[in-house]
Amino acid sequence: MDPLIVCVLDMDETLGTYDRQTFHVRPKIQTLINLLRYIKSDIILWSLGRDEYVQRIVSGSLPDICKYAKKIFGHTQCHRAYERYNYYKASEHIRIMYDCDIFLMGVDDKVSQNMDSQYDLRIQIQPYKQPNSNDKAILEVCETIINSLMKAQDLRHEPLPVSKPSDDYVENVWVY
Repeated sequence: MDPLIVCVLDMDETLGTYDRQTFHVRPKIQTLINLLRYIKSDIILWSLGRDEYVQRIVSGSLPDICKYAKKIFGHTQCHRAYERYNYYKASEHIRIMYDCDIFLMGVDDKVSQNMDSQYDLRIQIQPYKQPNSNDKAILEVCETIINSLMKAQDLRHEPLPVSKPSDDYVENVWVY
C-alpha cells in the first residue's frame, strides 16, 4: 500500500506576504492546492505567527487552505515542536498524528531552519516579500512535487522479472 501523502505548508513569505494591512497571496496558490487535493494529500498549514493572526489570515485570505487543511498550526504548536524536537516544524510532530506510513513533504522559505532532515521531501522556496504578479515559484514547487512523487513511486514499485518463453508462444502480460 502506498503511503499517505502529507504536505506541510509555511504561511508567511511562502504562501504570501503581510504588509501590516493586507495579506498578499502568492500567485498560483490555487494550482498548488488543486495539485495537493488531486493527489489526495493531507494539507497542514504551519506558521510561526501568533495563533490568532494565523487563523485571521487563513480565514480571510486563504479560504481554500481553511477549507481543505487537516490541521492549522500557529505559534503554540511551533514552540511545542521546538521544545520537544529542536525544530519548529519537526517531522516527528506530524508523524505521530498518523497511524500509517506517510510521505511527508514540506514547503518553506526557511526549510533548513524550520524543518528537520526526516521529511521525505523538503522544498525551499524563494521568500515572497512583496506582491509580484509574475512570481512563478509555486509552479516550480508543483513541478518538484510531481517529479519527486513519481520518483518515489518508481522506487517502491520495482518491475517484475520477465522470463523468456521456451518456444515461439507469446503471451501478453499486463502489469499494473
